[in-house]
Amino acid sequence: MNYISLDRLSISMIAYISILSFFILKYSHKNFEREASGRKWIFELYFTVFSALLLFSTNHILVVFLGFILVSTGLHNLLLSFPERERAGYAAWKKFYLSRIGDLSFALAIYFFYKSFGTFFLTEALEISKTIPQERTMDVFFLPSLFFSLAALIKSAQFPFHFWLPETIEAPTPVSAIMHAGIINAGGFLLVKFHFLFPEGNPVLWMILVSGMITVWIGGLSMLTQSDIKRKLAYSTLGQMGFMMVEFALGLYPLVILHLMGHGFYKAYGFLSAGSREFIPALPFRSPSYRFIVGSATLVLPLGLGLYYQSTEIAMVTLFTLTLIGFLPKDGWGYSIPFILALCGGALVLPGIGEWITGVSLNQDYHHSIHSWVGVFFLSALGFLVLSLPVWKNSSLFLSLYCLSQRGFLSGIFSDKFIQRLKS
Repeated sequence: MNYISLDRLSISMIAYISILSFFILKYSHKNFEREASGRKWIFELYFTVFSALLLFSTNHILVVFLGFILVSTGLHNLLLSFPERERAGYAAWKKFYLSRIGDLSFALAIYFFYKSFGTFFLTEALEISKTIPQERTMDVFFLPSLFFSLAALIKSAQFPFHFWLPETIEAPTPVSAIMHAGIINAGGFLLVKFHFLFPEGNPVLWMILVSGMITVWIGGLSMLTQSDIKRKLAYSTLGQMGFMMVEFALGLYPLVILHLMGHGFYKAYGFLSAGSREFIPALPFRSPSYRFIVGSATLVLPLGLGLYYQSTEIAMVTLFTLTLIGFLPKDGWGYSIPFILALCGGALVLPGIGEWITGVSLNQDYHHSIHSWVGVFFLSALGFLVLSLPVWKNSSLFLSLYCLSQRGFLSGIFSDKFIQRLKS
């Protein structure tokens, strides 16, 4: 059995990491090579990239585990490379403690994986999974999927393990870029890699869905209230990773990979150019009443059309379309509508493109599951809340929500207290 995985999913991820790393490393050489600890820091950056490639390219679960640990080690060293950045070091130790929990969870997942399938090779386990009778699926899949999911949630900074991510913005810009564009995506990749462990009815999907939905709300709302550009990008990453988890829980596996790739390229560009962007005036939005009406449609139509056609794909495309329409600028009908229609037409063919790129198909069984419709409803509710915020801007509830969002829902404060107790 080959240790190297050359399936379409692995090849696409290797190409993605290679392209991304090329630009980040080029930026790093240009800006940090002459620093006092620049050469050591750049070596750590290469080490982290190599570890990520190892994680994405292997067919053996023990090598996946090795890459999982090495990526965490490389990131920890990168965050500590500049000791004068105290907050970055503090965030590094928060992540260090969480990563050890993730490592333990991954080790337990490997034990139960081998106990269930009798092999460490993923391709063999995939073939074996197809022969397991439906009445035995929970006996075989539940424990490995539970611990793999826990490791993935920690790796992708999902609730309640999300508090360290916004604090890492104190690290140098290339560290932020490679972490938010590449490393943080490893959790979604691992779940897609082990997707055969999640048949319909697996209760672990509820854990992934709930964690992802809460993270979407925390990240999305917190992002809207930040004035620091890097902190805004960090909370944006948090929300996007939560959305990616919801996509997985809905069985939209190819979209998870396309999402993490698109998000990675955008976020790498965002961080690397954050210090050189000029402020431009924001386009004026349409009236609050218009946004409230569109927001109300966002709350109802995606779930209604999805249930009518029994398709989460239609529900998600409807949600995407209405959200874009809700954010149309005041005088932008002429050029915005064709643009939105083009995007939504592209969204309809994205699943097919994703299947061709990754070799992983949508899980059609999830289209009739309760957790899928719960996920669609909560995403629609978030769309309604964000679109209709101008209507509530003078209410005490809005002001309270604004204050909590600006402080990241106080997760950093609670985590600081926990780390202090742990150290003492």
